[in-house]
Amino acid sequence: MKQSILRNPPVVDAVRSAALDLNALVGRVDQVLADELYWLPVRHHSPAIARQVGECLRQRQPKIVFIEGPHEAQQMIEFLIDSKTRPPVAIYSSFRHAMVGAIDGAATPPRYSVWYPVVSYSPELIALRTAKEIGAEALFIDLPHYAIEPPELDDLAPMVAPSPARRRRDLAEIAPESDFYRSLTRAAGYRNWNETWDALFETPRAGRTPEDLRRDVALFCAAVRATVNPQSLVDDGTLARERFMWKTIRETLADRRVHPREALVVCGGFHIFLDQHDREPPPPVPEGTVSVTVAPYSYFRISQLSGYGAGNRAPRYYEMCFEAQAATGGHEQVLVDYVIEVVGQARRRGERLSPADCIGATQHALMLARLRGRREPLLDDMVDALITCCCKGNPRTEAAHLKEAIDEVNIGTRLGRVTDRIGRLPLVSDFYEQLDRLRLDEVVAREKTCNYTLDKRQSEDAARSAFLHRLVFLGVEIGSLQREAAPFGQSIFKEHWRLKWDPKLEAALIERNLHGDTIETAATTLLAESLGANAHEAGSACRRLVQAVDMDLPELVAQAEPMTGHAIDHDDRFHSLAEALTSLLLLERYAAYRSLGKQKLDDLLRRCFDRACFAVPEVASVPPEDWEHVIQGLLALAEPVMQRSDLDAELFAAHVERAAKISTMPFLRGAFLGVLTEMRRSKPEALAAELTAYARGGVEQQVVAGDFLQGVLRVSKTAILLGAAPLVRAVDELLRAAQGETFLNLVPRLRAAFETLHQRQRDGLAAHVAELYGLKESDSPRTLATSFGAARLMAELDAEAAAILSEWVGSSRSGGPTAKTNGC
Repeated sequence: MKQSILRNPPVVDAVRSAALDLNALVGRVDQVLADELYWLPVRHHSPAIARQVGECLRQRQPKIVFIEGPHEAQQMIEFLIDSKTRPPVAIYSSFRHAMVGAIDGAATPPRYSVWYPVVSYSPELIALRTAKEIGAEALFIDLPHYAIEPPELDDLAPMVAPSPARRRRDLAEIAPESDFYRSLTRAAGYRNWNETWDALFETPRAGRTPEDLRRDVALFCAAVRATVNPQSLVDDGTLARERFMWKTIRETLADRRVHPREALVVCGGFHIFLDQHDREPPPPVPEGTVSVTVAPYSYFRISQLSGYGAGNRAPRYYEMCFEAQAATGGHEQVLVDYVIEVVGQARRRGERLSPADCIGATQHALMLARLRGRREPLLDDMVDALITCCCKGNPRTEAAHLKEAIDEVNIGTRLGRVTDRIGRLPLVSDFYEQLDRLRLDEVVAREKTCNYTLDKRQSEDAARSAFLHRLVFLGVEIGSLQREAAPFGQSIFKEHWRLKWDPKLEAALIERNLHGDTIETAATTLLAESLGANAHEAGSACRRLVQAVDMDLPELVAQAEPMTGHAIDHDDRFHSLAEALTSLLLLERYAAYRSLGKQKLDDLLRRCFDRACFAVPEVASVPPEDWEHVIQGLLALAEPVMQRSDLDAELFAAHVERAAKISTMPFLRGAFLGVLTEMRRSKPEALAAELTAYARGGVEQQVVAGDFLQGVLRVSKTAILLGAAPLVRAVDELLRAAQGETFLNLVPRLRAAFETLHQRQRDGLAAHVAELYGLKESDSPRTLATSFGAARLMAELDAEAAAILSEWVGSSRSGGPTAKTNGC
């Protein structure tokens, strides 16, 4: 009891506050720890416990080591402990149900996938390595993730792959829900879960033996388990997993004829208290296709995870702690190294820090630890000390670079490596086979960017294009399609791709293995699901149809055509219908090349255009955050209607005119009238008259005149080419009419309006301004003589003024504060 956490007053207070019977709790722990089967409680990614695991296994020399790991990954153990495998790595497990899915509206079969990350100081990995060292058999005992209450197949939504009904939780998620933990944080002043765990178990304590640490972890987990809601353990699948673990342990011991005292169990401390007398069987493991592999991983990805196998906020820092346990200097050296690394990273980011800051932060961390009742500083103490000593101002505004440096050192940049003996998953193999077949293997062979110009009229280039489009759609970022201008008439045939190999490619491919064994199958499955999910969204459905054509998936093209018609007929949102029209116009260009039904496309185009016209008045007064969607939609309709005769221009013009009449937003009213001017349904002089009306109105009208003008200029070039002189006169009258603060609020809006124009267009307007004020082209401008320093100062002032004006425009539109006279 000398080293027990029960000698820690806050722990004792928490036990009492949680209404726990201390004697009963200790008795329960003693019973489990005295069992003939040796239970070794761990926490994933705990450096202190990882060191204990190795020592314990060498001392006890068991014949079998049962490890909480995915049972379906048993064959991966040899690759995890291979000398050429370098953590961080992760076990990837995916499952596709045996049910045969269809893409014609039938239910999609269940599919699940899980990553199990492993670092160099994972207790499970240490157990695997030590088991091999002592000649013991290692066995994964955790329930396969896809066996935790799979949903009924009849209840699946058509075309949508379901999510698992339950998500397994780590101790970091379960403990904060317990009464004991909440009482402990109040009594000890711990601010979060990580601080609690590190203070109790990761901080070195003189005289604490591996057996002491085992007992402390067991006591803590027993108290958490006794005060957590029992139903939550049913809901998250904990009890189902434990039934499978215990069944696997019992059957293995019987099959191998090994006595329990010759075995050892390495599992989460929460699970050592599983009910060994529970007669309910574990859930059955469903039939289907299981794919398991070990893939390279990164500390960054581990730091972003949540749920099972996670809870590691600082992978690199805890690696430093693990390595320090076997080195001289111990935890004190970790503190010194950590502070030096953070300061070094901060200096690289421009922070002016010195060795004195390192010394100050180190001493401050030690003092903080003492004040908080700790023998050694935790990561929380170190971070607080660094911000206190190294931030030369308000941490909220002045510590950005320092916090970036802290994150860099906490997380690290380490990437893992897996032995070549492991082989590849089917989808990954198909990827490399396709690269070879399509003569794209240069991408893998070189570290540099490879450029490919494809002519899709050539069979090989057409296959290359489809393959690359499939990869992009699957999220495998091998490169990008460059949107460059092509010679007239060839843009639908020519594509320019920039491709470059990235180590993350294989991880992305492994995740997509869930959708199929080949690139084509995976793309087909994912696109079919997307079509089903977007069955009532015209824009998304038509975009998926374009993608099906780009990826050369004729079966999905045939399926998508009727679905797009259904979506168009049931979607009444303007921006969605406008987006759909853009996609259909692109498909029209593909029609002959891809053997698409021209008559069907023409019908879809007209239906989509007509419904989009009727939807225009519905967006007449949308809020500012939706204005850009309206502008893009108006342009998407206006451009084709002015170029072709089969679209009803009268219908479009009538509804745009109606939208202009009912709009309460000057910007949108300007855009609607600008479209009518562009279509020659209204004269530029009418726009100038509208602007003049703003100038002659009250203060409120004058302030928003700039918004009206910006709306006009966003959609209409005719107003500039043919109506520049009337517009200039109207703006001049507006500026003369605005006084005081009204003028200050008006100027940034006018500036924003004119900044949407091309330089040549602004020069044209400037010429009309000069003409208005009687300045002739023959007049020689006067050169202003000044010094270089003064010129630089004026340039800086001009840039700062431009930034202020831009902020004024944004804040006034979003309902924020308006410009004030004393802000200039």
